[in-house]
Amino acid sequence: MPGAAGRYAANTKTATQTAGLLANIVAAVKKPNFVLTALAVIGTYPFSLFIKEEALQAIKGSYTGAMIAGNFEQAQIANDERQQILDPGLWDKIIATVPFANSVNALVDLLHTARVSVAVDQAILDDELFQIEQEEAGRIESEDQKWARIKEEERAGNKAAIDYYNEQRKLMIQFEQEAAREKRIEDARFWAKEAAKQRELEADDRKAIADFWNAYRKTTQQIQNDNRPSNLNFGLL
Repeated sequence: MPGAAGRYAANTKTATQTAGLLANIVAAVKKPNFVLTALAVIGTYPFSLFIKEEALQAIKGSYTGAMIAGNFEQAQIANDERQQILDPGLWDKIIATVPFANSVNALVDLLHTARVSVAVDQAILDDELFQIEQEEAGRIESEDQKWARIKEEERAGNKAAIDYYNEQRKLMIQFEQEAAREKRIEDARFWAKEAAKQRELEADDRKAIADFWNAYRKTTQQIQNDNRPSNLNFGLL
């Protein structure tokens, strides 16, 4: 059999457990038909293989082809489909109840990488649409201006995240202090734990933001490399 399913024989018990698990999740989460079909396939071979080599890669190919052709509407449709497949609410349910723990870490890493890829592709598509709007308005953005704009977007995003978590910490401390003054010991402990949880979430968000911008720069550089004159078909190669 071609594809990942043919290269990896599924364990019958594992496949049965997975299929039953997905049936319960799908019953609880309303998703588009293409997502339901994709989820059904996961029961036949490992999750990570499905995510890496089947649904997302196929749609990524559609996105890339549409971008090359300048069909930005179709590129947006393809990226929207990838976002729906990677819906955190759905995958959190799958990960929380998956009957075999050895696949979970790899799956979490793959989902993170896939979500960064989708976000980067969306940013690149948005860049293309922005350039079209600028040209239609008679304005041409230079490379220096483009990267200055992107750097400002990065700075603003980092600041927004810092401001958000600073406000959250203030609230947690305020609630904890109020509970302590009123001798509500359990409530005070709860808010102290919430403050610690916020610190963990902030660290995760910082990493996610850094991963995004790192991947964005690498992807845009690869696009520039692919589009340099020696790589284009001018009948010279």
